Amino acid sequence: MLPNAVDFALDLDPTPPHRFIREPAQFMLHVWRKAEGVTSHTAFIDDHPAP
Repeated sequence: MLPNAVDFALDLDPTPPHRFIREPAQFMLHVWRKAEGVTSHTAFIDDHPAP
């Protein structure tokens, strides 16, 4: 597992420049229950220093 991930910053403008951001490693869990629907959880693996 990598110590952090590289992702794009959310920007809906299609023209460059696009920004990369570093994020801590994480995983997502999605649970579907008939009565409640979908619930999503995001768990970070380690602490990540602020930029």
